[in-house]
Formats: sequence, C-alpha cells, structure tokens
Amino acid sequence: MSKSDQSPEPAEEHAEPFAVLAGVVHRAQWRSALRVCAIGALALVLVSLGIAVNSRRAIEQRLAGLAVEIAEEIFDTGSHGRLLLYAHPKLFTYTPELDWPSRLFEQRARLGQLQSLDSLTANFEQGLLSARFDSAPNAVSYRISSRFGTGPAVVEIVFAEQGSEWLVAQLRIESEALKL
Repeated sequence: MSKSDQSPEPAEEHAEPFAVLAGVVHRAQWRSALRVCAIGALALVLVSLGIAVNSRRAIEQRLAGLAVEIAEEIFDTGSHGRLLLYAHPKLFTYTPELDWPSRLFEQRARLGQLQSLDSLTANFEQGLLSARFDSAPNAVSYRISSRFGTGPAVVEIVFAEQGSEWLVAQLRIESEALKL
C-alpha cells in the first residue's frame, strides 16, 4: 500500500481547533451552571427573607392583640391575671410579683376610668446576634395612646423573647395624673 492509499491521519493543526472548541463549550457549560446556582441561591435568599418578614408580621400582630388585651384587662376590668400569666422575669426586677396588684390598683384609681384606647404603635428591636447565643434578647414594644377619666396617657408594654415565647418584660404608664 502506498502512502496515498492510506487514510489520512488527522493533522495536529486540525486537532487544536477542536480542543479549543471543546474548551469553549466546557467554559460555556461552566458559566451556565454558575448562573443557575447563583439564581437558585438568590431565590433561596429571597424566599428566606419573605418567610422572615411574614414571621415578623405574624409575631407583631399576635403581640399587638395581646398588648391591647392586657391593657384592657388591667384598666377596664381591674384584673391583672393576663399580665402575670405572660410575665417575663424582668417584669419583677423593680416591682416584686406580689406588689403588682396593689400598684396597678393605685394607678387605676389615679388615672380614673378607661374611656378609650386610641392608637397603637410598635417598635421591633433585633439584637445583633441571635438570642440563641445569649446576646440581648429580641424585643417588641407597644405604645398604646389611651384616654382616662383624668386625661390622656400612654401605656407601654414591652415583650421580650424567651426561648420560643414572648413575655411581658416591662409595663409603663405615662400620664400627668401619675406625676402628682
């Protein structure tokens, strides 16, 4: 057989463009895979943020209702059971648990009859680190503008997160009638 009868062997010069083409295809697939991963990661982050926002709204709504219920119970019916049921240990830092009934009775007497709960504002505070790492706990404070027989007052109820529960850590009443 002569050299002309043999099938031509691929020349190295023809093999090189195929290798370059294979590298381009490989890089294109790699870029495509990176894009898919980036889009997937972004979607996961957005879903997580959406869940966190919805969770925060649900907590705020639940606690707002509880704050109003506690304020109504204390100042309308004269009861304090719900306050003590949802009491955080911080609530008793300055006023011992057994002194709360008499303190609330005195404040109700000085404020007069509850006429209305007018508006509610919330402030959600997030610690820099999660409460799981013993950092400052998360807190939600509610300021309830109210009207009593002696005039306007603001009832502030602060909830602190303890484990998976939200408990009343502070109760303050701002009123000219209490400053006398």
